[in-house]
Amino acid sequence: MRKLTDITLISLISAILYFPFLGNVHLFDWDEINFAEIAREMNETGKYINAQIDFQNFTEKPPLFMWLQAISMKIFGVNEFAARFPNAFLGVLVSIVLYLIGSNTISSVFGWIWTLMWWSSILPHLYFKSGIIDPWFNFFIFTAFYLIIKHYHRYKKGNKKLTLLIYSGIFCGLALLTKGPVALLILTLVFLVYWIFEKFRWFLPFWQYLVFLFVSLFTFSIWLLVDYFVNGPDFIIEFTIRQWELLTKPDAGHKGFFGYHFVILFFGCVPSSSFLIAYLFDKAVSERNLFVKDLIKWMLILLSVVVVLFSLVKTKIVHYSSLAYYPITFVGAYYAYKILSKQLPVNKILKISFFTQFIALMIASFLVPFIFSNKQFITDKIKDPFAVENLEASLVIWRFLDYFPLLLSIACFAILISWRNKFNRLKLLLLTVINILWIQSFLYLHTGNIERISQGANIRFFKSLKNLDVYPITFNYRSYANLFYSEKRPASHPNAGNMEWLLYGDIDKPVYISVRTYHLNEFKEKVNDAKFIYSENGFYFFKREIPNAGLSK
Repeated sequence: MRKLTDITLISLISAILYFPFLGNVHLFDWDEINFAEIAREMNETGKYINAQIDFQNFTEKPPLFMWLQAISMKIFGVNEFAARFPNAFLGVLVSIVLYLIGSNTISSVFGWIWTLMWWSSILPHLYFKSGIIDPWFNFFIFTAFYLIIKHYHRYKKGNKKLTLLIYSGIFCGLALLTKGPVALLILTLVFLVYWIFEKFRWFLPFWQYLVFLFVSLFTFSIWLLVDYFVNGPDFIIEFTIRQWELLTKPDAGHKGFFGYHFVILFFGCVPSSSFLIAYLFDKAVSERNLFVKDLIKWMLILLSVVVVLFSLVKTKIVHYSSLAYYPITFVGAYYAYKILSKQLPVNKILKISFFTQFIALMIASFLVPFIFSNKQFITDKIKDPFAVENLEASLVIWRFLDYFPLLLSIACFAILISWRNKFNRLKLLLLTVINILWIQSFLYLHTGNIERISQGANIRFFKSLKNLDVYPITFNYRSYANLFYSEKRPASHPNAGNMEWLLYGDIDKPVYISVRTYHLNEFKEKVNDAKFIYSENGFYFFKREIPNAGLSK
């Protein structure tokens, strides 16, 4: 009865955290709009087997996540809320799963602490208010990971049933169907590292790994074979090439230094990452429960594999290392639980780490609203002309309210100062609740302005083309906003996807073009028959008329 009450309460709290205001801010280019557009086109064409962008085959990702978004759009319509709903729903599900695993592994108190750690950690929290693909991908990987560990420990005790192993394979297959073979790569690397730590003794008979592999590939191949027979080998060939490119060279605009993910996870997973670091440097930690002790080892291996793998990968994107949120919050929660159980004191590493993080939060909480209300302060120092024009966007300024996150970060800092060597449940609850409020308030007060600056003018332009029979395009930059926000329909002309024809050819309907400051002069030189409409915040909008038609919008 207690567990059911806890699950109900966790469901309600997580729903309050993740569902409200999902559609308040436009989807962000690229990743949010990219997948939402694929889902929209699935519903538009009725073709659900393979993904499409601009009604052309899209071979960079399998379609499972877009299926979820397509279902959501069937229910809620084509909008931001529908695009983000699957992840918000998953946020509730993950909160319950964390509590159940935590309570079954250690205690209901630990289950609550782990859930609180997730809710109060910045990136894990924001994760479920987005429309990106990674939350479902990582959930499937983590579930497969946890189930195979449970199977291993049951097998050691003489239980020969393969039920959990098969379920693990199914979840791995779903991960493959979400984002591809990197799921299998990560899990295999984790198994290999554990094998090394076990002095080259397989933790399971090798044939069981083959069973796991077979079930994973079989689950994935159900869709892959259907796609192969309908569309041929294009997906397999082009998807493989694209994955290799992401591994071996930086994607445009996504370069970074080797320690990129270390920094992102340290500051992005406040407060969990501080507890994790304190755990790693605390030699006094001991655990008698063999399953818990082994699970911590597995979690640290998973964390290491994710961080090292994506540090080696040339393309650096924040959510590439997002699978690490699970082990970071778990080990962080475990260390906090140990302190609360009076088994460990509050050590200096924990204090130093927290002070570093919350000073950074206070600085960010001050600078963001300060820059928004004093844009001249930064525009004089920026040499990028596009960025300067972006900052000309009209913003929503609440003056004193905009500094509310700063007050919350100061409150967290005050709690840390009051710790000394005493740390109890009330202080942990205050720390996590205030951090949750910081995340929510920062999100609602500032995300809209960030979107207005970075892309708002562009989105508004393409939204104005909705229901018009036109070609909406961009010049010399990649975007999906022109497709999703104009709700572009399939074109019948054979050259509709030919950029040369759209810019220079005898078009059959008007072409509306978005040009960024960087390429304005080049565009004017090359496309001399385009009529200038207006400009806003670094975006310049043009229109090509049908030759000799003189049509206007």
